[in-house]
Amino acid sequence: MVDIKKEIEDWLTSGTDTKEDVLDLVWTIKEEDNLIIAEHPKIPFVLYIRIGDRFVRLIVSTGMDTALLDPQQRLDIYRKLLILNDRIDLVKFVISGVDEEIILKVDLDKSTLVKDEFRDAITGIVASLYMMVKEFQLEEEFNRRVTERIISMVQEKMNEGATTADLLAFLTKKVGLDNNTAQRIIDEITKKKEYQAEYQ
Repeated sequence: MVDIKKEIEDWLTSGTDTKEDVLDLVWTIKEEDNLIIAEHPKIPFVLYIRIGDRFVRLIVSTGMDTALLDPQQRLDIYRKLLILNDRIDLVKFVISGVDEEIILKVDLDKSTLVKDEFRDAITGIVASLYMMVKEFQLEEEFNRRVTERIISMVQEKMNEGATTADLLAFLTKKVGLDNNTAQRIIDEITKKKEYQAEYQ
C-alpha cells in the first residue's frame, strides 16, 4: 500500500529549484503527526497538508478575519468570495474558526491522488490567492506580507548560524532577488539585530 504522506513529502522536496513548476521547487517541510507544513520563499503562503483517513486536505491561511467587521462589510466580502468560488475549479474559499478567517481549501481523494493532481491543487491555490488579492485590492498588503515572510525566513536562518554567504545564496537562488537587494536586506536585518542586542 502506498504511503501517501511519504509520497507528498518526496514530491515537495525532490525538485531542483530551476523551473517555475511548483513541484520543481525544493520546499522546506515540517511534520506534526498527520500534518505537513510546507513553505518556499517564492510561494506567497505557508501550505498546511492534513492527511486524513479518506482525504488529503490542503489549507492556506490568508490572515483575513471577518468576525469583527460590520454586517455590510461582511456581506460584501462573502458575496465576492462566493462569486470567486464559482469562477475557480478545485480550490474553494471558506470561513473558518471563531475569528471567521478566510482560508483556501482543497480536498483531494487520498486513494487516487497522483503527483499531477497535487501540482494542480497547489497551482490553483496560487492563482486563487492572486484573484482574491486583486478582487479586494490588497496588493500593497499582500506585498508587505510576502516581504515579512522572507525577512522572517532570513532571521530564522541567521538564528541557526547561517553565514552572510549562506543568506546571500538563499535570497538570490531561492527567492530570486538580485545581489544588491539581497545584500541590503541582510544588512538591515543585521543592523536591527545588533541594535536590539545592544539595548537588551
